[in-house]
Amino acid sequence: MLKVLSFIGTIVKRIRVSVYSRSFFKVIYKLINDLKDEELTEELMTNIYDEIAKSFCKKYGLNVPKLILDEELNEAFCGTYSYDTCTIRFNLKNIVKQRKTAIVCLSTDTEIFIVLVLHELRHHWQYHNLKEEYMWWMIDDNRNTYFSLYDKCPLEIDANRFAEYLGTKDDDKVFVSLPLELYKNYHNSKDLDEEIETEHNIRKAIYALNSDLNK
Repeated sequence: MLKVLSFIGTIVKRIRVSVYSRSFFKVIYKLINDLKDEELTEELMTNIYDEIAKSFCKKYGLNVPKLILDEELNEAFCGTYSYDTCTIRFNLKNIVKQRKTAIVCLSTDTEIFIVLVLHELRHHWQYHNLKEEYMWWMIDDNRNTYFSLYDKCPLEIDANRFAEYLGTKDDDKVFVSLPLELYKNYHNSKDLDEEIETEHNIRKAIYALNSDLNK
């Protein structure tokens, strides 16, 4: 969340000239431009989600996940995607709390919500386009690995990248650079030394990916 908060203020300026003609980006840019200073309410969340989700799913040929504004959502999460029920859940209080307690707050709650919507919708895309890899992380036996490596998980790195660049980075570079085999090796580690070595290999691959993306 902190990375998103510190990033959104500059990324629009960086990409609006080069991709403004793209219809999906137009939707996102217009929402940010028109609504960034509006107080985030559940009604506004619904309206924003509907507009982004319909445009996103039209672009990628997907069904629109059902929106659920969940007051009981774990406070550790602002939003979640559930592939089995095709739903996306958000919690307004969690979003506001996350932004207020962040070290860097350059964005409004409404801007952050737009980024969160893009993040969760990218998971929807992953499920339909990279189902085998996506489902490996969802298997019960692999969930501990998912949470242990959450910030290093390609599902999250890819969704963060897509959201931070407001939907303009929709290639498969993350998954090519971070093959699932790296994470399977970590998951199947037989002892602590092997776990440390395999995690080091993951870190090296992420470093190489970031170097490539920053060129």
